[in-house]
Amino acid sequence: MGGAAFATGQDALHTPRMAPAVYASVRGRCHAVLFTLFTAVATPIEGPEKADFGDIDIVVALPRPNGDVTADDDPENTFLLQEATARLGAVRTSIAKGKASMAIPWPADLLWLAPTPTYADGDVNLSGGFPSYPHIQVDLAVAPSLSLFHWALFKHAHGDFWSIASTSMLRPLGLTVDERALWLRVPEIEHKDRKRSKVFLTDEPAEVLHFLGLRILADFNGHKDGGGRDYNGGACVSLWEQPFSTAQALFNYVISSCFFYLPDLGSDSQVMGNNTHPSLLKSNDRRRIQRRSLFRQWVMEYVPALYVSGHYLPTKFNMDAVPNREAVRDAAFAFFPESQAQFELTRIRYHRENHLVAIRKAVKAAVPETLPRAHHVAVCSAMRLHLGLAVSGGETTPVTEMEAEEAAAAWTVDSVTNYIQEKWLGILEKVAPASYAKYVADQRCI
Repeated sequence: MGGAAFATGQDALHTPRMAPAVYASVRGRCHAVLFTLFTAVATPIEGPEKADFGDIDIVVALPRPNGDVTADDDPENTFLLQEATARLGAVRTSIAKGKASMAIPWPADLLWLAPTPTYADGDVNLSGGFPSYPHIQVDLAVAPSLSLFHWALFKHAHGDFWSIASTSMLRPLGLTVDERALWLRVPEIEHKDRKRSKVFLTDEPAEVLHFLGLRILADFNGHKDGGGRDYNGGACVSLWEQPFSTAQALFNYVISSCFFYLPDLGSDSQVMGNNTHPSLLKSNDRRRIQRRSLFRQWVMEYVPALYVSGHYLPTKFNMDAVPNREAVRDAAFAFFPESQAQFELTRIRYHRENHLVAIRKAVKAAVPETLPRAHHVAVCSAMRLHLGLAVSGGETTPVTEMEAEEAAAAWTVDSVTNYIQEKWLGILEKVAPASYAKYVADQRCI
């Protein structure tokens, strides 16, 4: 991103930032070419007040029929991306996992708008540097479906909008927006297995905005029609069809969410669920401050100004109390009714699996460590078989992990430890008589 993919190394290319006129022109030309290969082609809405652009991001979907290559032949769209880069005239490419970064020559008719490359000693003709002819980086991503195409445009719209929203309210309150959907995290799983902690809420952009209390249509001086819809002389304008006019307008939009609030910095803000203040940012967010001007402006200028002014929009959560994960979870259950059952199922399954692991470890630990290795292995196997914790090895054992989880649920770590320590020899005789006979014979020889 940012036009830096091909700007370093032995064969570095000169990929300067583009003026808005160059960006718009080249973006349109690329779209026109890509429409010959795909039915759906678009670029995410840019961030506000951009003076220049480092690269061009394009999302595509629905490849047009090609008799030579089918989807089964090209599951990661490698051949399709190779064709796309060729048609765009790329001189350098990097293709992997349904995405391509490429460098295309700066259009000859726009060369007069290309910045001149600069070097440390001011000599633009150094033979050891990158070629002086400018190039433009284009990043292309193939969405697997039309719904994911629209989601990608939504997820990457308005520059750092979702980074700002995630840092200031979503992530601390157990919500996650990723490349596929909006998710609710199960808190007791989150720090141990972030992927498994996610519970699906929705992959519909409009539903996400309604849930977060963010309007879709522009509010023209607060005027709305009788149904609560925004209007401007009968013409409605979506906030998700064009960039915000200013960074201030985007920031004001973020804090209009029903989940946004400013914590009291004298309290435990992290526990309260908001890490908007710079002192509470994670390491990757601190790096983002250095690299992303819009995010930096939000953290270093806009939020501190809110604290100074003491003015921010109250929400349905923070008029009486600060929002917390429990309140947001309940709001998600109410807005997305199917999510509650999935949330409970995810939590229960995770705890059952962990309990099974703990019981298996306790069984192994309860078998006397003084036993020779061969006998120790045999005894442990017999104990798991006896308790119904084995998932292979015979017709009498549970055939699924779920059945083993149900068997483990009857025990605590302490109860199974005491049971095995007291009964292991008798269990071995009953469950594995051959192993028991060998153990007894070996004991007689000692």
